Amino acid sequence: MSWRYRLHRWLHDSPGCPIRFTVVNLAILVAFGAIPAVIDANIGRDELRWSLTVWFAFIVGVSAVATWNVFIRLITLDYNEVKAQLEDAEG
Repeated sequence: MSWRYRLHRWLHDSPGCPIRFTVVNLAILVAFGAIPAVIDANIGRDELRWSLTVWFAFIVGVSAVATWNVFIRLITLDYNEVKAQLEDAEG
């Protein structure tokens, strides 16, 4: 089975997948949300610090999570067909 299907099965179609899915998405949200916050903390003006950066960081994190999930779903659109073929070949 291809790496794409193994990744999809690990995230969406195996025991414990809701917890893994939540942890992966939360890690992506925090990691990508921290990027604008760290940049603002390092080079932002002190009197404007943390004004809209918190909202921007949240939007960047949510966008990264959405992009990741769409990407995973798009690369494995035929997962159910491949899974059925493998089950038929085994049985």
